[in-house]
Amino acid sequence: MFKCGYLSHGLYVSFGLDGNVLPCCFTSKLDSNLKREPTDDLLNGPLVKSFRQTAIKGDIPDICTDCVKLEKLTGRGPRLENIYFNDTTVKEIIAEEDVRYLQIRLSNVCNFKCTICSSSYSHLIGKENGEKNPLNVIEDSVLTDLKQRLPKMINLKFVIFGGGEPFYNSNGLIELLDYIPKTATVAAHTNGSVFNKPLLNKLSEFKTAVLTFSLDGTDRFFNYQRSNGNWNDVKKNIRKIQKFYPKIRMHCDHTVTCVTLPNLREFLRQTTPLFTKVKTHFIKYPQYYQINLIKEEVLNHIKNQIKDEVIRKNINEAINNPPSDETIKEFWNYTDYLARNRTNIYDYIPEIKDYIRCVN
Repeated sequence: MFKCGYLSHGLYVSFGLDGNVLPCCFTSKLDSNLKREPTDDLLNGPLVKSFRQTAIKGDIPDICTDCVKLEKLTGRGPRLENIYFNDTTVKEIIAEEDVRYLQIRLSNVCNFKCTICSSSYSHLIGKENGEKNPLNVIEDSVLTDLKQRLPKMINLKFVIFGGGEPFYNSNGLIELLDYIPKTATVAAHTNGSVFNKPLLNKLSEFKTAVLTFSLDGTDRFFNYQRSNGNWNDVKKNIRKIQKFYPKIRMHCDHTVTCVTLPNLREFLRQTTPLFTKVKTHFIKYPQYYQINLIKEEVLNHIKNQIKDEVIRKNINEAINNPPSDETIKEFWNYTDYLARNRTNIYDYIPEIKDYIRCVN
């Protein structure tokens, strides 16, 4: 059996899944024709059952390949680190009382247009792309079903909300929090740009509340990569929450890209005092933002300044797997697109060509 606590004890509930739920948000790219009909059990639709069946047979479900690859590279990964699963065996059919971990995305409404993001996480990017329906929200039937089931999830330990930006579009979230047992740990991902007092007050009602700030750089690196964002405003909001809501735990989810890796040491210097935990991970998608776009001599220079072995392993992986010329071209083409439609990288990071590879 391929063991993973998420497969039988986790739920990822979101828009854009044809009414399905997934075991978690860490799944690899989803490509399936298995759709859940409104009459199908929310917890045991045909798609998620197929993943469990594969695991029970001892094979790795296709959606788990990225997670397993991360484990081999770093010795770490979501299924190895989640403390809420005391049972990692897999069963095909689950009930509400089996659910320990729940992640919810209500919409893609966001006030940012991050360079590493997509329209599925920001309706503003969808509008910029000229998409016919840039706004995506969770199906009413799925949300209604979830509200009915939540009181039966008596063993629920952890609930996390993503977006979009939950603090920017919070009405539905505030309502849903009333259905969640107050004994559960409740968390939310945020870009830190909005100080939302009603939502913070609601989160403070829970025994444990956690805010995870999605950050990838400081100062000019942040302001470029997080279009519409301002690093100083985010720092002010973090300190304001610390002051008025000391009960809420503050974590940082640190994403490293080829643009922000040179900012790594300064990022850790500024953020380590602000958070109880800073977790660094290296971007996989889009591929043209991976750190192997950085010149080898620059990667080696940065590696020699870093003591953290996990970070060093990721840099070594990048050195040993250089990008294709096509991927390098994609980066610079996208940078040109951003200069025309959002921000010019040379206004923020004029030294960019000193460390990102170019194709002759």
